Amino acid sequence: MNVKLRRNLLRVALCLIAVAGGFLLSFIGMYHSIILDNSEFSGAGAVLPPLEGLRVVSEAEPVEMSPGDRILVSAKGPSTTLVFEITSPETQQSREISYTLHMGFKKQFFLSVPAIVGGEKDPFFVE
Repeated sequence: MNVKLRRNLLRVALCLIAVAGGFLLSFIGMYHSIILDNSEFSGAGAVLPPLEGLRVVSEAEPVEMSPGDRILVSAKGPSTTLVFEITSPETQQSREISYTLHMGFKKQFFLSVPAIVGGEKDPFFVE
């Protein structure tokens, strides 16, 4: 193999590595908007009421949610874990539910909190 061909192959390989690295960095560094809605959810034949005593913990600080509230949570990276802390008003006992959201390249998600806590397979309002 002559020197000119080797140099050109090395240049092509370096360009491909640079493009792949840029793609990977944009995938890891992408910010996503997650809108959480705590209102009545009806889907798949079930009606789930809004939750009381709800606290959402994400990458940022915890946020309290009342029935009918909507909040915006920002997340960075290809996936995030949302933790829902639900405190029962009668017994004052709390339980935690974790939900892992794999975001990929989508920028915005609109999720129903009662559907997530209720174990629905599809908690998305808009796909």
